[in-house]
Amino acid sequence: MEEVKSNQTYIVVSRNEGIVYKRVMKNNKSKTKLTLISDNTAYQPYNVNTDDVLEVWKAQMVISKANTQHRWDVNQLANLVNNLQDQVSSLKKK
Repeated sequence: MEEVKSNQTYIVVSRNEGIVYKRVMKNNKSKTKLTLISDNTAYQPYNVNTDDVLEVWKAQMVISKANTQHRWDVNQLANLVNNLQDQVSSLKKK
């Protein structure tokens, strides 16, 4: 888990969710939870306990449909901003 970086894409294998491709956000307040965010805005972000994660593989390449545009969901942007604010606050304390 130490090598997982926030806002990077991974293949996550977990006990409850199975195998998923998601953007991972670490939670600075709780080291035992990860937020998994889909690049597809039709799917809502959700949290997973790190104890439930069996494997994490860094995604190197994604094949997607041509001519599709990535649209950010307002909630995704808000979560991203909140996470970045937490990280900045943590760095300021150090």
